[in-house]
Amino acid sequence: MTELTQIPLDCLIEGRWYVGRGRHNNVGLWDGKLFLVIGWKIDSWRIKQEPYYTDESGCFQPFLVIDEGQVLEPMSETDRYLRYARRMEFSGATESANNSKVVPD
Repeated sequence: MTELTQIPLDCLIEGRWYVGRGRHNNVGLWDGKLFLVIGWKIDSWRIKQEPYYTDESGCFQPFLVIDEGQVLEPMSETDRYLRYARRMEFSGATESANNSKVVPD
């Protein structure tokens, strides 16, 4: 297992997804000011805003940036711009028996 600590606020990258601990969800998109997470409210799922967690305030703790991968082979020339892929590469992933990629513990 890999032990991680909360990523410092000044190291967050706008537009990237993070895994962590939050009030409504444990995956959030950093918009440069707040984390956008999906949470349940009354009768449906909604986008909610969670501030960066500190000892004084906030409610989302980022621990790991999500690797969204690199396209190695697009589905077609048109898909090169749409980002659909036939093959992708992810850092830290290993190949499983069914040819799917899994990130090690």
